[in-house]
Amino acid sequence: MKKPVQWLKRLFNFDSIKGGLIYSFTLLIATVILLSSLMSYQYIVYYYQKVSTSYAIQLLQTVNANIDVYISSIKSMAQLVVRNTDVNSLMSLYQIPGELTPFQKEREARLKANVADLLTTMVNTQKNVTNVAILSAGGAGDLRGPR
Repeated sequence: MKKPVQWLKRLFNFDSIKGGLIYSFTLLIATVILLSSLMSYQYIVYYYQKVSTSYAIQLLQTVNANIDVYISSIKSMAQLVVRNTDVNSLMSLYQIPGELTPFQKEREARLKANVADLLTTMVNTQKNVTNVAILSAGGAGDLRGPR
């Protein structure tokens, strides 16, 4: 145990020029390594924060764009239903008070079939829509697409 300690004392003998130079250069090299390590660490932290912030912003912009496309798609589907003549005719048919005549019942069945075809087409063309329904104010004209 004494031999390594004695060897270190002899190596770092501050009384000699050799020991002073070794100690000075060791301290200088250790300081340079420490400072360069700290600077590298700070740069890496800054770089990764900048990159992660950039990626987060890109991700949020992509998600917002996808949500906007989805909402506009749903709005256009709703407009398609609202402007459809068969849907409007069927809803106006339900506004007639009292029982429907046989002609009106036949027309209702034909309009329901057309509207059901429209809803089925909407569900089949939109991958993110699984069910579509048209509800009248009184509940008499409830139509649903495929489930």
